[in-house]
Amino acid sequence: MIKRFTEEQIERLKSLTGGSVSFGVSLSSFTSFKVGGRAEALYEPKDIEELSMVISFANVASLPYVVIGRGSNILVRDAGIGGLVIRFGRKIAGLRLEEKVNRHELICGAGAQLKDLMRFCADEGLSGLEFLAGIPGSAGGAISVNTGAFGSDIGGKVTGIKVVKPDGSVEAIEGRDLHFGYRELSLGRGWIVVEGAFAVERAEKEDVRGRIKDFIRKRNEKQPLDAPSAGSIFKNPPGDYAGRLIEAAGLKGMQRGGARISPVHANWIVNIGGAGSDDIIGLINTARERVKEVSGIELELEIRILGDES
Repeated sequence: MIKRFTEEQIERLKSLTGGSVSFGVSLSSFTSFKVGGRAEALYEPKDIEELSMVISFANVASLPYVVIGRGSNILVRDAGIGGLVIRFGRKIAGLRLEEKVNRHELICGAGAQLKDLMRFCADEGLSGLEFLAGIPGSAGGAISVNTGAFGSDIGGKVTGIKVVKPDGSVEAIEGRDLHFGYRELSLGRGWIVVEGAFAVERAEKEDVRGRIKDFIRKRNEKQPLDAPSAGSIFKNPPGDYAGRLIEAAGLKGMQRGGARISPVHANWIVNIGGAGSDDIIGLINTARERVKEVSGIELELEIRILGDES
């Protein structure tokens, strides 16, 4: 890990956060892959105001920061991450329903887990987000990468967001001004999503619960959920599926160290025990090379690879 903090900056960060920052913490327990080195500084903000002050400080001090949300859809290198790592815990995770003219909006903090959204929707009889059932991670992360499944994307349900900018300012952005793409949301560099609003509709609670269960069942049938992973590794290329291309290249089940291209779904790499980031990156590179050779298609990563290379 390349360290970025001076002793003076460490003390300043501690004072800004009331001590809610840890140093030298292993990130493997904070990622769905269960892989990753240490964070120079791991910070869980207690509220948006505190986060704004910390981001402003980091910007002025030229300290790099990265948001890992709930740690899904990422791979942290074994060398760890220098600088500030921001993880949304339970404190910016509130859920509430707002009744507006001609529509209902579900407002949630960035740290709210998608499973909590599903539970809230089921309990309140709110429909429109059931396709997210069974997807790990947080609302903020899902918005930032335009998470989707079964033909629907979360961007199609977003009516607005709040972001913290590098200067520490907080801005609300209407949904019509957001630009979602396939597994991406175009935002300014260093902007952090801290809140999202979703369009939902009233429905019978049992109907909502039934749809949630159905999506979870479909996911369980097609995805290897019995081992740590980061979900889909590659984006699907236009008109095709990354999993099909990897399988056609003869790579389904390939293993390197403690990592394996899943025999269940070839676009998933699973940690079968003791995998390191180099094992996973090795399989990623092999898949890209072989698919290019066999199909002539360049696969694009869906996950983010974070951290120092040495």
